[in-house]
Amino acid sequence: MSVTVQASRHPLKPDWVYADVAANQSVYEIAGGAPVAAYINGREVPEELHRLTKVKEGSHLTLWPIPQDGAGDVLRVVATVAVAAVAFPAAMAIAGTTAATAGFGTYAIAAGISLAGNYAINALIPPPTPSQPNTPEAFNRLESITGTSNRVTSFKPIPRPYGTFRYFPPIPMTARPYTEIQGDDQYLRMFLCLGYGPLEIGGKTVGEGHSKITEQDNLSGTPVRIGETDIELFDEVEYEIGTPDQMTIYSDQIIETDPAFSSGFNDVNELSQLTDTVISEKFGIALFAWNKQDNESAIRTTEADTDEISISVGGQLFSVDDQAKTKKAQVLFKIEYRAVGDTDWIVEEPQFTVTSTKKETVRAGYRWKVPRGQYEVRLTRISTSHFTTKRPSAISNNMVWNALRSIRTVQPFDVDGTVCMALRIKATDQLNGRIDDLSIEATSVLDVYDGSTWSPQATNNPAWIYADIWTGTANRRPIAQSDLDADSLLEWADYCDQEGLEYNGIFDATGTTFERATEVAATGLANWNFSADAKIGVVRDIPQTIPKMIISPRNSFAFNYELAAVEVPDALRVRFVDKNTYENTERLVFDDGFDESNAQKYETLEAKGVTDPDQAWKFGRYHLAQQRLRPERYNFKQDVQHLRYQRGDMLTIQYDTILVGLGAGRIKEVVSNREIVIDELFVDDGKDYGVKIQRQDGTVSTVSCRLGEGPLNQTILLNSDVEDLNPDDLVIFGEVGRESIDVKVTAIEPEGNLIARVTTVPAADEIEQAWDADIPPFDPVLTAPVSPDLTSPKRPTISRIRSDENALYVDSDGSLRVRMLVDTALESFPGWDQLTQLRYRPVGDTQFETLDPVRGSSISIFDVDEGIEYEVQARGVKSGKFSPWTDSKVHTVVGKTTPPPNVQNFQAYQNGESVVFRWQEITTVPDIEGYEVRYGPRQKATWNNSVKIAETTKTNVVTEADVPPGDFKFFVKAVDTSGNYSETAAEKDLVVKTEFELLEQTEHSPDWNSDGYFIGFEEQDGVLVATNNEEAYFVADEVDLGFDAENVRVWAEVDASLEIYDDLEDYGSIVNPTSSIENYQSIADSATTTEDYGALATSLPVSDPLILYQISYRNTGEDLSGFDSSEDYGSVTQEAANSADYGLITDDVTEFESYDTLAQWENWTRGEIDARYVRQRIKIQRRPGEVGLKTLRSFKTSVDAPERTEKQQALTVAPGGSTFQFNRPFHLIPTVTGTVESDQALFPIRKSLSKNSVTFVVRDSNGNDVGADNFDLIAIGA
Repeated sequence: MSVTVQASRHPLKPDWVYADVAANQSVYEIAGGAPVAAYINGREVPEELHRLTKVKEGSHLTLWPIPQDGAGDVLRVVATVAVAAVAFPAAMAIAGTTAATAGFGTYAIAAGISLAGNYAINALIPPPTPSQPNTPEAFNRLESITGTSNRVTSFKPIPRPYGTFRYFPPIPMTARPYTEIQGDDQYLRMFLCLGYGPLEIGGKTVGEGHSKITEQDNLSGTPVRIGETDIELFDEVEYEIGTPDQMTIYSDQIIETDPAFSSGFNDVNELSQLTDTVISEKFGIALFAWNKQDNESAIRTTEADTDEISISVGGQLFSVDDQAKTKKAQVLFKIEYRAVGDTDWIVEEPQFTVTSTKKETVRAGYRWKVPRGQYEVRLTRISTSHFTTKRPSAISNNMVWNALRSIRTVQPFDVDGTVCMALRIKATDQLNGRIDDLSIEATSVLDVYDGSTWSPQATNNPAWIYADIWTGTANRRPIAQSDLDADSLLEWADYCDQEGLEYNGIFDATGTTFERATEVAATGLANWNFSADAKIGVVRDIPQTIPKMIISPRNSFAFNYELAAVEVPDALRVRFVDKNTYENTERLVFDDGFDESNAQKYETLEAKGVTDPDQAWKFGRYHLAQQRLRPERYNFKQDVQHLRYQRGDMLTIQYDTILVGLGAGRIKEVVSNREIVIDELFVDDGKDYGVKIQRQDGTVSTVSCRLGEGPLNQTILLNSDVEDLNPDDLVIFGEVGRESIDVKVTAIEPEGNLIARVTTVPAADEIEQAWDADIPPFDPVLTAPVSPDLTSPKRPTISRIRSDENALYVDSDGSLRVRMLVDTALESFPGWDQLTQLRYRPVGDTQFETLDPVRGSSISIFDVDEGIEYEVQARGVKSGKFSPWTDSKVHTVVGKTTPPPNVQNFQAYQNGESVVFRWQEITTVPDIEGYEVRYGPRQKATWNNSVKIAETTKTNVVTEADVPPGDFKFFVKAVDTSGNYSETAAEKDLVVKTEFELLEQTEHSPDWNSDGYFIGFEEQDGVLVATNNEEAYFVADEVDLGFDAENVRVWAEVDASLEIYDDLEDYGSIVNPTSSIENYQSIADSATTTEDYGALATSLPVSDPLILYQISYRNTGEDLSGFDSSEDYGSVTQEAANSADYGLITDDVTEFESYDTLAQWENWTRGEIDARYVRQRIKIQRRPGEVGLKTLRSFKTSVDAPERTEKQQALTVAPGGSTFQFNRPFHLIPTVTGTVESDQALFPIRKSLSKNSVTFVVRDSNGNDVGADNFDLIAIGA
């Protein structure tokens, strides 16, 4: 009972690993709690259901890692789960090792991982990904061709054959097969897409720039077969193979009409019309032909632009003699045609004969080519004949012209670079059904590089196929051949030719260029790669003698290793397609010491593209050798130094973690070519020692050595001269020949800041000769560690220092403290016991603050200040001994000054008259205060010019707000406890709809004086610009809704800004004279050269408390505060232009502060009020001491109301009509309907309608005004 798990190691590209785990576990359990996207049998499982969803037996679970800090390695999760679920139900602890300990390895006992899965873990050249059964539309290249067929395909990839392969070409959906009748015979016409070319078929090349192949050509072999039969053995077959524009046999545009012309008779009583003629006599018995001259004809017209014409006739045609036996009957037609407009007929066929001897429907057809045009076709029935020895007792000769086909020669398929086949074949005893098993054996013709030029050749070499995948016509976005590492490809191609490595297959399913290239490269025992000059080439698993770099704790960090303890099988069943039969087959490839007699454990390995058993042998032996000689994987991180090497390069590693070598250091002093002093202490345990020294230029020297006097020292005496040594050169030390282990790079994954995670596997040069020699056992190059009692502490490395929000410390009272969190890596091995000590100081100070030694890899430093630069050092402490301090690592404390993360997964949707907002809670930093939501018109909205409509606390990620109707852009940002906003707002566009009816809407710009007034502004080109540094207003004219209304909604759209500047001494001299936007802009543009101008403006959004949208409203008879009466209020509104008139109205106001101070203004965004009179305004003010430019660009005020329904029932309409008052007036004229409940037909007719009332009359069916009781009305409106 198991589940197949398919996990990608990389979140953005398919780097698949496969495992079988126990069924009925949850997705969460299988993924080990890792953040992944999960799919069961192709259906996504939401993250919130991972713990609840059990995976059933036989299911296929796909896992994609979700990128984030500390997400872990999904591959390792799968391996570990496989152990827990299948092999080891109880937890096992490997002595002294945990995955969480810095510098320790992960022992992944992958008992549940298939052989192919383990290859993907530790292989430099992994095998192709196994075929997946869940893609039935894809042609499985490891399935035999038996049982497959030519299929009509729609929206599927065009095939791309590579190498030599036999396959069943698909039929494009635009070119379906069809049949036609020609005389008494039936023919099939087909069109097939052979794929991208050029191709070599039967020794001849077809494709662009080449002539087509036809049935007249003499092809070698049997490249075209129907079933297992050579197509040349079929009767009356025509075919052509070439580019789409070379196809002439097939046309998919056939327009058929029914001429509906019937002739002849079936009535035996009409036998008297026949005349008898003796046509033969034998043994005294005469054979008569009973003839009738018909001379019946019909004319029909083809479609325009016809290239071929086809006709079909059918009917029952037979004779019955006096013995009731069916005899022969025959009808003779003549076919003529002429171009429309011509007068002369052209005889196409003078004797188109239809003959039958059976009581069955007979069909016959005729087809001929014409110059393109429109034609008239005349079909004439010439005569009818029945053949019997005596006068027939019954006859049938009714024939119907049932089809006229206008055929246009249209190219049904026109994809550039493809090769196609068109076919016309006669239905015979050999072939009497639809053709679905036509196969083609083709060889790809590709560009081949000879060291100087590229030229096309038929080839199955993986190197040139690999090149074509990147550059050929089948690639939608091909690269130039100049972007290929052609020289390395040529070396690889020569190797493939030498070893007999080929790729023979076809790609006809969806897939990426990377996937295709990787599959082809694997057959040539290579893998994709980018060269140092960014050209595409390959990594080859070939021996290398000089390492590109030494890797040790002194130039790398975050080292770990993984051991995949998978049992090597006794033999591999290498599956491939046999090139002779194109059937699935397999070859047994045995491990050393095994054969059929003693092999017990078998594994299956798919060899895609392999068709030769000898190549299958090499393929299997290579991967057996990888399995045995690469059981470990070593991972580490490096800074910019990783740019010196690339995938496939050889490095050499020394790390105590894996017990390889005895230590590493750097040269402090070069005494001579034979004596150096390093910065580490080594122990002389009486062995023969050696060192590897890496110079600054990257070159490496290896030499035997001995240590200086004493058990602990830093002096190394070289046994031979080594030149060009310098201080700071890297040195690794160990027993002679075991100083380090050679490895090859399989992956380099950038992580930002020029840091990369590097993955390596043992170099194992013996792998290349695995098919010619025995595979040796794996040598991990272990060295027994020196007793800890004799050694000094190891010097740790500082891998990272953090001080941003992620490093804030949460005190018990919930407050946050700034700290530096220092991550250290201490390379060690089981049994090692050592502490780490830190010291720090501000850059420029002379005195360090030293912390107490602690055990752990993350150490906190408190009492640091934001924005200050500190240098930090670390050293190891053990048994009263100290390692040297590390070099200083400098770090600037960030604290709470950085903005919070951007909000993710922002959603907005309408719910009634409100908009609901959702987003994902930010939990990665502790100092989130909450969130703010804003909105504005979609076309011009930005975060800064949008209106705040909602704000929430840090845990509340769902809110709603009233939003007016319109096309809007909504924004959300997080806000931290220091008031910092996210750098980039999350956005969502939404058209907000409403059931409210618009009562009044006014855009007050650019003619600001037409429907309002302003104070403190000056109009400049349709924009209001502030003229003072205090307050400025624009007040819109009051809106009178006509009556005291309920549930009236008020809102506005505003474009205003307040630009704030530094209040510098000379600022006034620049800003005060500026009275126009043009002048202001010129100052802003040139301010960088104005010495005292200071910082430019900081634009505040409309939602800033200094830019206010306000309303004032009242009902009938209500006065504004401070006025004697509404009459006086109106005079002020209409007439008051200065303080002189103002004092006449109120006793307590003696100067004209502003009209607005008397009204009861409310800050507003959008909402409903009960009122008759509404006034709206924009108020812009400034904080004390601030100077800047205030502008109001547009102000659109709106008032609307919800639609309501009023019903009045059981009313009486008097003769002559009745008027009915609405219970409440409508703002707009409503829609009103009336109905009458009565036994007779009565018709209510509306005579008049207003906002307040409606008048109806009622008439009967004669039009008489009769009135009515039981009258109901319904009014709907705002």
